[in-house]
Amino acid sequence: MATIDNRSAFIVTVPHYPKLKRIFPWARSKDAQSYMQNLMDQGFKPDIDQEQDSFQVRVRRVGHKSQIKTFKKLAEAEAFVATINAEQHQGLFRDYRKKPAA
Repeated sequence: MATIDNRSAFIVTVPHYPKLKRIFPWARSKDAQSYMQNLMDQGFKPDIDQEQDSFQVRVRRVGHKSQIKTFKKLAEAEAFVATINAEQHQGLFRDYRKKPAA
C-alpha cells in the first residue's frame, strides 16, 4: 500500500497587511494555527494555504520496512504510486530505498 502526503509549507496571510505574512514548515502546522488564532484575536481575518512543492510517498508492505520517497510535483508522486501498484499486482517487489545499479 502506498500513501501520498503533502509535506509543503503553510502560508498565513492577511489581506491588505503584507507584513503579517508568515511561512511555516510542514512540521510546524500547530504554530501556523496558533499564529492564525493570534491574528483573529487581534481582529484580523487571516487565510492559510499550503504550498504544492513537496509530496512524500510512503510504501508499506507486510514483512518489509516502509519505504519513503519525496517528489516536488504531485503528478510525479502519483506516477510513482501507480508504478508501485502495478508492480505489486504483478507480484514484484523492488526496494526503492537502494540506489539503482548502474
